[in-house]
Amino acid sequence: MRFFVLVASDFCVFPAHMCNALHDVAENASFIVANAGGSGAGGIFADLIESGVAIESVHDINGMESDWVTGGDADRLAYYTDILGSDAINRILVSDRHLGGGYVSCGYIPEVPFMRLCKTDRDRECFLVSLLDYLFDTLKTKKVDVVLNYAVAGAFTMACHYVCEHLGIEYRRFNHTRVEDWTTFDKTPEAFAPHIGERYRSFLAGESVPEKVMAEARKLVGQFIDNPVTPRYQLVTVEMLRNTLPLKSLAALLALSISRKEPEHLRMMYPFAQLKFLLRRIVAQVGAIVEHKKKEQRSLDKPFAYYPLHFDPEASTMVMAPLMTNQFAVIEALSKSIPPHWNLVIKEHSIMLGRRPPGFYKTLRKIPKVVLASPFDNQFEYMQKAEAICTITGTAGWESMLLGKVPLFMGMNHFQQMGEGVVQCTDLTKLPDAIREVADASPASREHLELFMAAMIHESFVMPSEFLGETCGVAGISAREPARVAAENLLESLGGKG
Repeated sequence: MRFFVLVASDFCVFPAHMCNALHDVAENASFIVANAGGSGAGGIFADLIESGVAIESVHDINGMESDWVTGGDADRLAYYTDILGSDAINRILVSDRHLGGGYVSCGYIPEVPFMRLCKTDRDRECFLVSLLDYLFDTLKTKKVDVVLNYAVAGAFTMACHYVCEHLGIEYRRFNHTRVEDWTTFDKTPEAFAPHIGERYRSFLAGESVPEKVMAEARKLVGQFIDNPVTPRYQLVTVEMLRNTLPLKSLAALLALSISRKEPEHLRMMYPFAQLKFLLRRIVAQVGAIVEHKKKEQRSLDKPFAYYPLHFDPEASTMVMAPLMTNQFAVIEALSKSIPPHWNLVIKEHSIMLGRRPPGFYKTLRKIPKVVLASPFDNQFEYMQKAEAICTITGTAGWESMLLGKVPLFMGMNHFQQMGEGVVQCTDLTKLPDAIREVADASPASREHLELFMAAMIHESFVMPSEFLGETCGVAGISAREPARVAAENLLESLGGKG
Protein backbone atom coordinates (compact mmCIF):
# COMPACT_ATOMS: atom_id res chain seq x y z
CA MET A 1 0.00 0.00 0.00
CA ARG A 2 1.49 3.31 -1.09
CA PHE A 3 0.72 6.42 0.99
CA PHE A 4 1.15 10.04 -0.08
CA VAL A 5 1.63 12.01 3.15
CA LEU A 6 1.70 15.79 3.50
CA VAL A 7 3.65 17.29 6.40
CA ALA A 8 4.06 20.88 7.59
CA SER A 9 6.43 22.78 9.84
CA ASP A 10 3.97 22.49 12.75
CA PHE A 11 2.93 18.93 12.01
CA CYS A 12 5.82 16.67 11.05
CA VAL A 13 6.84 14.69 14.15
CA PHE A 14 3.48 12.93 14.51
CA PRO A 15 3.21 11.96 10.79
CA ALA A 16 6.73 10.57 10.98
CA HIS A 17 5.73 8.34 13.88
CA MET A 18 2.58 7.37 11.97
CA CYS A 19 4.63 6.30 8.95
CA ASN A 20 6.75 4.21 11.26
CA ALA A 21 3.64 2.60 12.77
CA LEU A 22 2.03 2.01 9.36
CA HIS A 23 5.26 0.38 8.21
CA ASP A 24 4.76 -2.16 11.02
CA VAL A 25 1.02 -2.84 10.65
CA ALA A 26 0.24 -2.36 6.93
CA GLU A 27 1.45 -4.93 4.43
CA ASN A 28 4.14 -3.59 2.06
CA ALA A 29 3.54 -0.02 3.20
CA SER A 30 5.59 2.61 1.40
CA PHE A 31 5.48 6.37 1.52
CA ILE A 32 5.87 9.44 -0.66
CA VAL A 33 6.24 12.49 1.56
CA ALA A 34 5.16 15.94 0.38
CA ASN A 35 7.17 18.21 2.64
CA ALA A 36 5.74 21.69 3.17
CA GLY A 37 7.62 22.05 6.44
CA GLY A 38 11.06 23.18 5.33
CA SER A 39 14.42 21.66 6.17
CA GLY A 40 13.45 20.61 9.70
CA ALA A 41 10.66 18.30 8.52
CA GLY A 42 12.87 16.97 5.72
CA GLY A 43 15.50 15.95 8.22
CA ILE A 44 13.00 13.97 10.29
CA PHE A 45 12.02 11.85 7.28
CA ALA A 46 15.64 11.41 6.24
CA ASP A 47 16.17 9.75 9.62
CA LEU A 48 13.19 7.46 8.96
CA ILE A 49 14.77 6.28 5.71
CA GLU A 50 17.92 5.33 7.60
CA SER A 51 15.83 3.38 10.12
CA GLY A 52 14.42 1.17 7.34
CA VAL A 53 10.99 2.69 6.82
CA ALA A 54 10.10 2.59 3.12
CA ILE A 55 10.15 6.32 2.35
CA GLU A 56 10.36 6.27 -1.44
CA SER A 57 10.89 10.01 -1.85
CA VAL A 58 10.52 13.34 -0.11
CA HIS A 59 9.18 16.15 -2.32
CA ASP A 60 10.11 19.72 -1.40
CA ILE A 61 6.76 21.46 -1.95
CA ASN A 62 8.07 24.82 -0.75
CA GLY A 63 10.84 24.69 -3.34
CA MET A 64 8.44 23.75 -6.12
CA GLU A 65 6.03 26.62 -5.51
CA SER A 66 8.19 29.34 -7.08
CA ASP A 67 8.40 27.27 -10.27
CA TRP A 68 4.64 26.70 -10.19
CA VAL A 69 4.00 30.45 -10.33
CA THR A 70 6.49 31.19 -13.10
CA GLY A 71 6.37 27.99 -15.11
CA GLY A 72 2.71 27.04 -15.40
CA ASP A 73 0.63 27.33 -18.54
CA ALA A 74 -2.32 29.47 -17.46
CA ASP A 75 -4.25 28.67 -20.63
CA ARG A 76 -4.58 25.05 -19.48
CA LEU A 77 -6.75 26.05 -16.52
CA ALA A 78 -9.78 25.61 -18.78
CA TYR A 79 -8.83 21.93 -19.13
CA TYR A 80 -8.83 21.38 -15.36
CA THR A 81 -12.04 23.37 -15.02
CA ASP A 82 -13.67 20.98 -17.49
CA ILE A 83 -12.62 17.82 -15.65
CA LEU A 84 -12.91 18.99 -12.03
CA GLY A 85 -15.59 21.68 -12.33
CA SER A 86 -15.59 25.42 -11.71
CA ASP A 87 -16.58 24.99 -8.07
CA ALA A 88 -13.54 22.83 -7.36
CA ILE A 89 -11.09 25.29 -8.92
CA ASN A 90 -12.67 28.23 -7.11
CA ARG A 91 -12.59 26.40 -3.78
CA ILE A 92 -8.91 25.57 -4.23
CA LEU A 93 -8.27 29.29 -4.75
CA VAL A 94 -10.42 30.49 -1.85
CA SER A 95 -8.96 27.95 0.60
CA ASP A 96 -5.46 29.48 0.47
CA ARG A 97 -4.77 32.59 2.57
CA HIS A 98 -1.92 33.68 0.29
CA LEU A 99 -3.18 32.60 -3.13
CA GLY A 100 -6.71 33.84 -2.34
CA GLY A 101 -5.63 36.57 0.08
CA GLY A 102 -7.89 39.10 -1.63
CA TYR A 103 -10.87 37.25 -0.14
CA VAL A 104 -9.58 37.84 3.41
CA SER A 105 -11.29 41.05 4.53
CA CYS A 106 -11.40 40.49 8.28
CA GLY A 107 -7.91 39.24 9.03
CA TYR A 108 -4.39 40.65 8.78
CA ILE A 109 -1.95 38.60 6.69
CA PRO A 110 1.76 39.37 7.28
CA GLU A 111 3.71 39.51 4.03
CA VAL A 112 5.45 36.39 2.75
CA PRO A 113 7.53 36.00 -0.45
CA PHE A 114 4.69 34.07 -2.13
CA MET A 115 2.51 37.18 -2.02
CA ARG A 116 5.12 39.20 -3.93
CA LEU A 117 5.61 36.47 -6.49
CA CYS A 118 1.94 35.64 -7.08
CA LYS A 119 0.12 38.96 -7.51
CA THR A 120 -1.95 38.80 -10.70
CA ASP A 121 -4.74 36.55 -11.95
CA ARG A 122 -2.29 35.18 -14.52
CA ASP A 123 0.14 34.25 -11.73
CA ARG A 124 -2.62 32.53 -9.80
CA GLU A 125 -3.77 30.63 -12.87
CA CYS A 126 -0.20 29.46 -13.57
CA PHE A 127 0.13 28.29 -10.00
CA LEU A 128 -3.14 26.36 -10.03
CA VAL A 129 -2.27 24.61 -13.30
CA SER A 130 1.22 23.64 -12.08
CA LEU A 131 -0.13 22.40 -8.75
CA LEU A 132 -2.73 20.23 -10.47
CA ASP A 133 -0.16 18.99 -13.01
CA TYR A 134 2.07 17.89 -10.14
CA LEU A 135 -0.69 16.11 -8.24
CA PHE A 136 -2.17 14.32 -11.25
CA ASP A 137 1.27 13.23 -12.44
CA THR A 138 2.51 12.09 -9.02
CA LEU A 139 -0.62 10.31 -7.85
CA LYS A 140 -1.18 8.54 -11.19
CA THR A 141 2.37 7.56 -12.13
CA LYS A 142 3.33 6.50 -8.61
CA LYS A 143 0.07 4.54 -8.27
CA VAL A 144 -0.74 6.04 -4.88
CA ASP A 145 -3.39 4.18 -2.87
CA VAL A 146 -4.05 6.64 -0.05
CA VAL A 147 -3.51 10.38 0.36
CA LEU A 148 -3.22 11.57 3.97
CA ASN A 149 -3.43 15.28 4.85
CA TYR A 150 -2.96 16.66 8.34
CA ALA A 151 -5.75 19.20 7.68
CA VAL A 152 -7.18 21.22 4.80
CA ALA A 153 -6.05 24.82 5.05
CA GLY A 154 -4.63 25.76 1.67
CA ALA A 155 -4.56 25.16 -2.06
CA PHE A 156 -2.37 22.05 -1.90
CA THR A 157 -4.55 20.12 0.53
CA MET A 158 -7.82 21.18 -1.10
CA ALA A 159 -6.48 20.21 -4.53
CA CYS A 160 -5.45 16.81 -3.12
CA HIS A 161 -9.09 16.06 -2.33
CA TYR A 162 -10.41 16.95 -5.78
CA VAL A 163 -7.66 15.08 -7.63
CA CYS A 164 -8.22 12.00 -5.45
CA GLU A 165 -11.95 12.21 -6.07
CA HIS A 166 -11.35 12.34 -9.84
CA LEU A 167 -8.82 9.49 -9.83
CA GLY A 168 -10.70 7.27 -7.38
CA ILE A 169 -7.91 7.37 -4.77
CA GLU A 170 -8.70 7.06 -1.06
CA TYR A 171 -8.42 10.43 0.68
CA ARG A 172 -8.21 11.04 4.44
CA ARG A 173 -7.53 14.06 6.60
CA PHE A 174 -7.28 14.51 10.35
CA ASN A 175 -10.48 16.05 11.72
CA HIS A 176 -10.68 17.20 15.33
CA THR A 177 -14.22 16.58 16.60
CA ARG A 178 -13.97 19.68 18.87
CA VAL A 179 -14.52 17.43 21.87
CA GLU A 180 -11.57 16.92 24.24
CA ASP A 181 -8.77 15.24 22.24
CA TRP A 182 -11.05 13.05 20.10
CA THR A 183 -9.93 13.04 16.47
CA THR A 184 -11.24 11.18 13.44
CA PHE A 185 -10.14 10.47 9.89
CA ASP A 186 -12.44 12.20 7.43
CA LYS A 187 -13.01 11.76 3.69
CA THR A 188 -14.19 15.35 3.23
CA PRO A 189 -12.00 18.47 3.06
CA GLU A 190 -14.68 20.48 4.89
CA ALA A 191 -14.54 18.23 7.99
CA PHE A 192 -18.20 17.20 7.62
CA ALA A 193 -17.40 13.69 8.93
CA PRO A 194 -20.38 11.90 7.31
CA HIS A 195 -19.39 8.65 9.01
CA ILE A 196 -20.21 10.23 12.39
CA GLY A 197 -23.69 11.09 11.14
CA GLU A 198 -24.14 7.55 9.82
CA ARG A 199 -23.12 6.08 13.18
CA TYR A 200 -25.49 8.44 15.02
CA ARG A 201 -28.41 7.41 12.82
CA SER A 202 -27.53 3.76 13.44
CA PHE A 203 -27.60 4.37 17.20
CA LEU A 204 -30.97 6.11 16.82
CA ALA A 205 -32.25 3.11 14.88
CA GLY A 206 -31.38 0.77 17.74
CA GLU A 207 -27.76 -0.29 17.18
CA SER A 208 -26.20 -1.11 20.54
CA VAL A 209 -23.79 1.54 21.85
CA PRO A 210 -20.69 0.06 23.55
CA GLU A 211 -21.02 0.54 27.30
CA LYS A 212 -17.70 2.38 27.74
CA VAL A 213 -18.49 4.71 24.83
CA MET A 214 -21.92 5.57 26.24
CA ALA A 215 -20.50 6.16 29.71
CA GLU A 216 -17.86 8.53 28.34
CA ALA A 217 -20.45 10.37 26.24
CA ARG A 218 -22.77 10.87 29.21
CA LYS A 219 -19.86 12.05 31.33
CA LEU A 220 -18.72 14.65 28.77
CA VAL A 221 -22.22 16.00 28.14
CA GLY A 222 -22.94 16.19 31.85
CA GLN A 223 -19.64 17.90 32.64
CA PHE A 224 -20.24 20.61 30.08
CA ILE A 225 -23.84 21.24 31.13
CA ASP A 226 -22.78 21.50 34.80
CA ASN A 227 -19.67 23.55 34.13
CA PRO A 228 -19.25 24.90 30.58
CA VAL A 229 -15.57 25.50 29.80
CA THR A 230 -13.49 26.21 26.72
CA PRO A 231 -12.54 22.97 24.89
CA ARG A 232 -9.07 21.68 25.63
CA TYR A 233 -7.93 21.83 22.00
CA GLN A 234 -8.71 25.57 21.95
CA LEU A 235 -6.79 26.13 25.19
CA VAL A 236 -3.76 24.36 23.71
CA THR A 237 -4.00 26.49 20.56
CA VAL A 238 -4.29 29.70 22.59
CA GLU A 239 -1.27 28.75 24.68
CA MET A 240 0.73 27.89 21.56
CA LEU A 241 -0.04 31.28 19.98
CA ARG A 242 0.64 33.20 23.17
CA ASN A 243 4.05 31.55 23.41
CA THR A 244 5.08 33.53 20.31
CA LEU A 245 4.76 36.84 22.23
CA PRO A 246 7.75 36.86 24.65
CA LEU A 247 10.35 39.63 24.42
CA LYS A 248 13.03 37.17 23.33
CA SER A 249 11.00 36.62 20.15
CA LEU A 250 11.11 40.38 19.52
CA ALA A 251 14.86 40.49 20.00
CA ALA A 252 15.45 37.57 17.64
CA LEU A 253 13.17 39.05 14.96
CA LEU A 254 14.81 42.46 15.28
CA ALA A 255 18.20 40.87 14.70
CA LEU A 256 16.91 39.00 11.65
CA SER A 257 15.27 42.15 10.28
CA ILE A 258 18.51 44.09 10.57
CA SER A 259 20.43 41.30 8.87
CA ARG A 260 17.85 41.30 6.03
CA LYS A 261 17.90 37.51 6.04
CA GLU A 262 15.54 36.02 3.47
CA PRO A 263 12.85 33.54 4.63
CA GLU A 264 13.67 29.86 4.16
CA HIS A 265 10.73 29.38 1.80
CA LEU A 266 7.92 31.28 0.05
CA ARG A 267 5.31 30.76 2.77
CA MET A 268 7.51 31.95 5.64
CA MET A 269 7.05 35.53 6.87
CA TYR A 270 9.71 38.14 6.20
CA PRO A 271 11.45 38.88 9.54
CA PHE A 272 10.38 42.55 9.47
CA ALA A 273 6.78 41.59 8.63
CA GLN A 274 6.80 39.08 11.49
CA LEU A 275 8.27 41.69 13.84
CA LYS A 276 5.58 44.19 12.85
CA PHE A 277 2.92 41.51 13.30
CA LEU A 278 4.20 40.60 16.75
CA LEU A 279 4.25 44.25 17.85
CA ARG A 280 0.66 44.70 16.60
CA ARG A 281 -0.47 41.74 18.68
CA ILE A 282 1.33 42.91 21.84
CA VAL A 283 -0.08 46.44 21.60
CA ALA A 284 -3.60 45.15 20.86
CA GLN A 285 -3.58 42.65 23.71
CA VAL A 286 -2.26 45.14 26.26
CA GLY A 287 -4.86 47.69 25.13
CA ALA A 288 -7.68 45.16 25.35
CA ILE A 289 -6.63 44.07 28.84
CA VAL A 290 -6.53 47.69 30.06
CA GLU A 291 -9.94 48.39 28.52
CA HIS A 292 -11.42 45.21 30.00
CA LYS A 293 -10.29 46.13 33.52
CA LYS A 294 -12.09 49.46 33.29
CA LYS A 295 -15.53 47.88 33.26
CA GLU A 296 -17.47 44.83 34.28
CA GLN A 297 -18.99 42.48 31.69
CA ARG A 298 -21.78 44.33 29.88
CA SER A 299 -25.20 44.09 31.40
CA LEU A 300 -27.52 44.19 28.40
CA ASP A 301 -31.05 45.42 29.05
CA LYS A 302 -32.32 44.45 25.60
CA PRO A 303 -32.81 41.07 23.95
CA PHE A 304 -29.81 40.17 21.80
CA ALA A 305 -28.37 37.75 19.30
CA TYR A 306 -24.81 36.56 19.92
CA TYR A 307 -22.15 36.17 17.22
CA PRO A 308 -18.60 35.12 18.20
CA LEU A 309 -16.14 36.24 15.53
CA HIS A 310 -14.28 33.53 13.66
CA PHE A 311 -10.51 33.32 13.60
CA ASP A 312 -9.49 34.81 10.25
CA PRO A 313 -8.05 33.68 7.93
CA GLU A 314 -8.90 30.09 8.83
CA ALA A 315 -10.35 26.91 7.36
CA SER A 316 -13.60 27.45 9.34
CA THR A 317 -14.61 29.95 6.66
CA MET A 318 -12.18 29.60 3.74
CA VAL A 319 -12.69 25.83 3.47
CA MET A 320 -15.90 25.03 5.33
CA ALA A 321 -17.91 28.08 4.17
CA PRO A 322 -16.12 29.60 1.15
CA LEU A 323 -18.96 32.01 0.37
CA MET A 324 -18.89 33.38 3.93
CA THR A 325 -15.31 34.66 4.12
CA ASN A 326 -16.40 38.28 4.58
CA GLN A 327 -17.61 38.50 8.18
CA PHE A 328 -18.54 42.17 7.70
CA ALA A 329 -21.18 41.02 5.21
CA VAL A 330 -22.39 38.29 7.59
CA ILE A 331 -22.68 40.68 10.56
CA GLU A 332 -24.43 43.32 8.45
CA ALA A 333 -26.92 40.70 7.24
CA LEU A 334 -27.55 39.56 10.83
CA SER A 335 -28.09 43.16 11.96
CA LYS A 336 -30.68 43.62 9.21
CA SER A 337 -32.40 40.32 10.07
CA ILE A 338 -32.86 40.38 13.85
CA PRO A 339 -35.89 42.21 15.34
CA PRO A 340 -35.50 46.01 15.53
CA HIS A 341 -35.42 46.07 19.35
CA TRP A 342 -32.58 43.50 19.62
CA ASN A 343 -28.85 44.10 19.91
CA LEU A 344 -26.24 42.01 18.11
CA VAL A 345 -23.43 41.20 20.53
CA ILE A 346 -20.11 40.54 18.79
CA LYS A 347 -17.27 38.91 20.73
CA GLU A 348 -13.69 38.70 19.56
CA HIS A 349 -11.30 35.76 20.01
CA SER A 350 -8.64 36.95 22.47
CA ILE A 351 -5.96 35.38 20.26
CA MET A 352 -7.19 37.46 17.29
CA LEU A 353 -6.20 40.73 18.98
CA GLY A 354 -3.74 42.43 16.65
CA ARG A 355 -4.68 40.11 13.80
CA ARG A 356 -7.51 42.22 12.36
CA PRO A 357 -7.00 44.86 9.64
CA PRO A 358 -6.76 48.53 10.66
CA GLY A 359 -10.15 50.06 11.46
CA PHE A 360 -11.88 46.69 11.84
CA TYR A 361 -13.59 47.35 15.18
CA LYS A 362 -14.40 50.96 14.25
CA THR A 363 -16.24 49.67 11.18
CA LEU A 364 -18.15 47.12 13.28
CA ARG A 365 -19.28 49.79 15.75
CA LYS A 366 -20.87 51.76 12.91
CA ILE A 367 -23.26 48.89 12.09
CA PRO A 368 -26.66 49.51 13.74
CA LYS A 369 -27.54 47.29 16.75
CA VAL A 370 -23.95 46.02 17.10
CA VAL A 371 -22.48 45.89 20.61
CA LEU A 372 -18.84 44.81 21.01
CA ALA A 373 -18.19 42.58 24.00
CA SER A 374 -14.77 42.34 25.61
CA PRO A 375 -12.64 39.48 24.27
CA PHE A 376 -12.13 38.43 27.88
CA ASP A 377 -15.82 38.23 28.82
CA ASN A 378 -17.33 34.84 29.62
CA GLN A 379 -18.75 33.62 26.30
CA PHE A 380 -21.01 31.06 27.99
CA GLU A 381 -22.89 33.77 29.87
CA TYR A 382 -23.70 35.43 26.55
CA MET A 383 -24.81 32.09 25.10
CA GLN A 384 -27.11 31.37 28.01
CA LYS A 385 -28.75 34.82 27.86
CA ALA A 386 -28.96 35.23 24.08
CA GLU A 387 -32.19 34.92 22.11
CA ALA A 388 -30.17 33.45 19.24
CA ILE A 389 -26.60 32.15 18.93
CA CYS A 390 -25.34 32.71 15.39
CA THR A 391 -22.16 31.28 13.91
CA ILE A 392 -20.83 30.31 10.51
CA THR A 393 -19.25 26.97 11.45
CA GLY A 394 -17.97 27.61 14.98
CA THR A 395 -17.76 25.38 18.04
CA ALA A 396 -20.09 27.87 19.75
CA GLY A 397 -22.94 26.21 17.86
CA TRP A 398 -22.30 22.80 19.45
CA GLU A 399 -21.70 24.34 22.86
CA SER A 400 -25.02 26.19 22.67
CA MET A 401 -26.79 22.94 21.78
CA LEU A 402 -25.36 21.38 24.94
CA LEU A 403 -26.67 24.41 26.87
CA GLY A 404 -30.21 23.79 25.60
CA LYS A 405 -30.18 26.43 22.87
CA VAL A 406 -30.96 26.22 19.15
CA PRO A 407 -28.00 27.66 17.20
CA LEU A 408 -28.12 29.20 13.76
CA PHE A 409 -25.36 27.93 11.47
CA MET A 410 -24.62 29.87 8.30
CA GLY A 411 -22.13 27.28 7.09
CA MET A 412 -21.89 23.52 7.51
CA ASN A 413 -20.22 21.25 10.05
CA HIS A 414 -20.67 17.76 11.41
CA PHE A 415 -22.90 18.78 14.36
CA GLN A 416 -25.76 19.56 12.01
CA GLN A 417 -26.07 15.85 11.24
CA MET A 418 -28.10 15.51 14.43
CA GLY A 419 -31.03 16.78 12.38
CA GLU A 420 -32.69 18.46 15.36
CA GLY A 421 -32.09 21.38 17.69
CA VAL A 422 -30.30 23.37 15.00
CA VAL A 423 -31.19 25.78 12.20
CA GLN A 424 -29.06 26.13 9.08
CA CYS A 425 -29.18 29.04 6.64
CA THR A 426 -26.42 29.33 4.03
CA ASP A 427 -28.28 32.06 2.11
CA LEU A 428 -27.92 35.47 3.78
CA THR A 429 -31.04 36.75 2.03
CA LYS A 430 -33.09 34.24 4.03
CA LEU A 431 -31.69 35.13 7.46
CA PRO A 432 -34.86 36.91 8.70
CA ASP A 433 -36.83 33.67 8.28
CA ALA A 434 -34.01 31.69 9.90
CA ILE A 435 -33.99 33.96 12.96
CA ARG A 436 -37.74 33.40 13.35
CA GLU A 437 -37.20 29.65 12.93
CA VAL A 438 -34.68 29.66 15.79
CA ALA A 439 -37.32 31.18 18.07
CA ASP A 440 -39.85 28.49 17.14
CA ALA A 441 -37.53 25.44 17.15
CA SER A 442 -37.09 23.03 20.05
CA PRO A 443 -33.61 22.26 21.40
CA ALA A 444 -32.09 18.82 20.97
CA SER A 445 -32.93 16.37 23.74
CA ARG A 446 -30.22 15.38 26.18
CA GLU A 447 -30.65 11.74 25.17
CA HIS A 448 -29.90 12.56 21.53
CA LEU A 449 -26.99 14.85 22.47
CA GLU A 450 -25.49 11.95 24.40
CA LEU A 451 -26.04 9.62 21.44
CA PHE A 452 -24.36 12.05 19.06
CA MET A 453 -21.46 12.47 21.48
CA ALA A 454 -21.24 8.67 21.58
CA ALA A 455 -21.13 8.54 17.78
CA MET A 456 -18.23 11.02 17.73
CA ILE A 457 -16.31 9.01 20.32
CA HIS A 458 -17.07 5.70 18.60
CA GLU A 459 -15.67 6.97 15.28
CA SER A 460 -12.63 8.69 16.80
CA PHE A 461 -9.34 8.11 18.58
CA VAL A 462 -7.47 10.16 21.15
CA MET A 463 -4.70 12.37 19.77
CA PRO A 464 -3.32 14.92 22.26
CA SER A 465 -3.98 18.42 20.91
CA GLU A 466 -0.32 19.32 21.49
CA PHE A 467 0.55 17.37 18.34
CA LEU A 468 -1.46 19.77 16.18
CA GLY A 469 1.10 22.50 16.85
CA GLU A 470 4.08 20.27 17.56
CA THR A 471 4.25 21.44 21.18
CA CYS A 472 4.41 17.81 22.28
CA GLY A 473 8.15 18.04 23.04
CA VAL A 474 7.59 20.97 25.35
CA ALA A 475 4.68 19.20 27.00
CA GLY A 476 6.74 16.03 27.44
CA ILE A 477 4.28 13.86 25.50
CA SER A 478 5.53 10.92 23.45
CA ALA A 479 4.11 10.51 19.95
CA ARG A 480 4.83 6.80 19.63
CA GLU A 481 1.70 5.26 21.17
CA PRO A 482 -0.82 7.86 19.88
CA ALA A 483 0.69 7.46 16.41
CA ARG A 484 0.25 3.67 16.58
CA VAL A 485 -3.41 4.11 17.57
CA ALA A 486 -3.88 6.65 14.76
CA ALA A 487 -2.32 4.26 12.22
CA GLU A 488 -4.68 1.47 13.25
CA ASN A 489 -7.67 3.83 13.02
CA LEU A 490 -6.57 4.99 9.59
CA LEU A 491 -6.48 1.41 8.31
CA GLU A 492 -9.88 0.76 9.88
CA SER A 493 -11.32 3.82 8.13
CA LEU A 494 -9.99 2.40 4.87
CA GLY A 495 -11.99 -0.77 5.45
CA GLY A 496 -9.21 -2.77 7.03
CA LYS A 497 -6.92 -2.50 4.01
CA GLY A 498 -3.32 -3.35 4.55
